[in-house]
This record gives sequence, structure tokens and C-alpha cells, in this order.
Amino acid sequence: MPLREGMEEGDKMMSETEISEAKSIDVSSADKFYFNDECSVTWMYYNPDGNYGAGQMVTTIIDEKTMQQAYTELNTLSATDQKLALDSFFNTLYSECKTYIDDNDGSSRFADMVNAFNSDDADMVIENIADDPLQNAEKITDFFRKADSYFDRFVANKEDAINQNKGKSR
Repeated sequence: MPLREGMEEGDKMMSETEISEAKSIDVSSADKFYFNDECSVTWMYYNPDGNYGAGQMVTTIIDEKTMQQAYTELNTLSATDQKLALDSFFNTLYSECKTYIDDNDGSSRFADMVNAFNSDDADMVIENIADDPLQNAEKITDFFRKADSYFDRFVANKEDAINQNKGKSR
């Protein structure tokens, strides 16, 4: 049987029937965020396109350094190109954070994970995160500010500097 794109020899390949059954798992469209103890935030969501269309749960750990980088890109680029700024913000979070993928392999373990995700009370929930990227980038930034006092001071200092520069340009 030929391998699907991205697969390597020895990877378990789901049959079309298994993929169809796996797609039928009902998962919330929400992105969920949780406070961690170590100046970081956990971001969890379901990616229906992952695992060759069978879906996957994605867990991303956003640390302070990466959040500072994403925030800086958002605020530096937003003055000239808001779309680029938002793309940079989310691309930084997607590419620079530690990310764990749990593929839907049709197992009861994955189904249990989905059920826990659907019933879990998160510290913050964003429905349809791509619908309003600017508002949702601001929500993530504000959430991280609550999680990390150092990041809160970082943002406050950046905002002060921006406000001082605005006052000088008048």
C-alpha cells in the first residue's frame, strides 16, 4: 500500500473507514487556555485536518520569552500592516512554542482525551479563534499578563514607551 504524503516507512496508516469513523468524534470548536505554575500558559485545541483528516489534539505551551516575541511583533508591525502583525503573532506562537500532538488513531485513549477536553473547565475559552484575530490576540495577551507578572511589566513598559513617543511626535 503506498504511503500518504508525510508518512515514513513503519508509520501506522489508518484505513479510509478508520479515518471516516475518527472524523465523527464530536470536539468543541473552542481553543482552551490554562494557567501553569511556571510563568507559562497551556493552549489546547482540536485540529480536524491533522492526521490526514482524522483529527488531532494539539497542546501548546507558551512561555514568557515566546509571548514577549509574539507581542513585540504584533505591536511593531501593526503600525504598518495589521494583517502581517497578526500573522506574525500567531505564527510565532505556532512555530516557537513547545507543541505536543496527539493523533486520532481511533483508540479509546484518544476518545477519552476528547471527552476530557470537551468537559474540562478552562481558565479561558475562545470560540472560533480565527474569526476575529485582533481581538483574540489581545485576549491571549491579556490572559498571559494575568499568568505572568514579568510579562505584565514588559507590556506596561512597552505601552509606556509607545505613549511617550506619541507625545513627542506632536
